[in-house]
Amino acid sequence: MDWADDLTYAIHDAEDFYRAGLIPLHLLLPFGPGPRSFAERDRFLSYVGSKRDKIEDLKDTSDAELDEIFAELLFTHFKLSGPYEGTRDDRVRLRIFTSMLVGRYINGLTLVEPDVNGGTIYIDEHFRKQIALLKQLTWYYVIEAPGLATQQHANRQIIRYIFNAFLQETRKSPSRLLPPYYRERLQKAGKTLSAVRRVVIDLIAGMTESQALMTYQRLNGIVHGSALDKLIV
Repeated sequence: MDWADDLTYAIHDAEDFYRAGLIPLHLLLPFGPGPRSFAERDRFLSYVGSKRDKIEDLKDTSDAELDEIFAELLFTHFKLSGPYEGTRDDRVRLRIFTSMLVGRYINGLTLVEPDVNGGTIYIDEHFRKQIALLKQLTWYYVIEAPGLATQQHANRQIIRYIFNAFLQETRKSPSRLLPPYYRERLQKAGKTLSAVRRVVIDLIAGMTESQALMTYQRLNGIVHGSALDKLIV
């Protein structure tokens, strides 16, 4: 199951973010028609090399091996030469690429006789490294991208503010801010701080992103809305 999760998320994240224009797979190829700039590819491999000691499957991988895996294995069947435009040809070529990868990694798992630790499967080490590299595409181009980092910082500020506002509200009886269901949970929770905090955490965790943003704006008077609006229930 762990291997299935790894290959599914690694492959389809790369596919989805390429479609969205966030991961430039076409610029990471080591070959192609006409003159090419390898700057983008070099930047990505340099990023992976700088953090490989923290990546279990890449710890003992040299720069040359990283380059070889990326060049000869990951993109052997990647046939798009530019950004994804959604044409029929783009869709077919991308689907062939991802299907090839899924098939490769599914077949890279084999059953073996139980070892001393009770393990009954073997996964090709080379394939583990390929999946690790695919994961790093999402880290480099999406998770650690400045635009997302700015948004994440803002979201942390919003969640922290809402949490403190609701936690303060739990000290009031009766609360006019908390929804009825969570008032009932507070009565059952008693006065134990950890139990009270859990109620507040569950309340925030049940919000959608838009609900959290609107709640923050309403609490700060940025948006007034209507007294009849029910942001959370």
